[in-house]
Amino acid sequence: MPGAAEPTADAAMLTLARESRGMTQLDLATAMTAIAQGDRISQGYVSKAEAGRLAVNGARLDLYAQALHYPADMLCIQPNVTGIGIGLVHHRKRAALGAQPLRRIHAELALARLQVRGLVSPEADVVHGFERTSVTDLESPSDAARMLRKLWNVPAGPIHDLVLIIEQAGGLILVRDLGRGGSSAVRSQRSCSQ
Repeated sequence: MPGAAEPTADAAMLTLARESRGMTQLDLATAMTAIAQGDRISQGYVSKAEAGRLAVNGARLDLYAQALHYPADMLCIQPNVTGIGIGLVHHRKRAALGAQPLRRIHAELALARLQVRGLVSPEADVVHGFERTSVTDLESPSDAARMLRKLWNVPAGPIHDLVLIIEQAGGLILVRDLGRGGSSAVRSQRSCSQ
């Protein structure tokens, strides 16, 4: 189509995609150089692209996509993940977990949020079995659990397939391999208003 703008990568998405792969800027530049067959890509180029100081489109966008193993179209999405830090990600941290693995986990969770946003629209008429339950001085967590079991027809005793129960209630479960080195538990949450 004449006059159509060429797809261009979003700088924030380039950073997010790279961090989700656990790569440094130098790692990515090296991977891109290996794919480019003779065209040397520097760490400085990657830095400028992530800072938004140069446009990444055409063959360079394809090169990024190949090196990061993501579709080129995804690299053009504006991630809008400014809140993906302390307020939305809760984790227990082992002493061995460094800054780079933690950035990779946060980037993976941010990408997972983007995927879920693509699957679930706020305008959609979603039917689910979730009810807001407050735990007060008169109502213990055990009382809330009993009420939920009754609402979802879950018999007393051990729960053998929690994922199945949540999916049957209309929940969406997204599984991500966040690696085993350093983080013993990670949970992401999204505040909902009803």
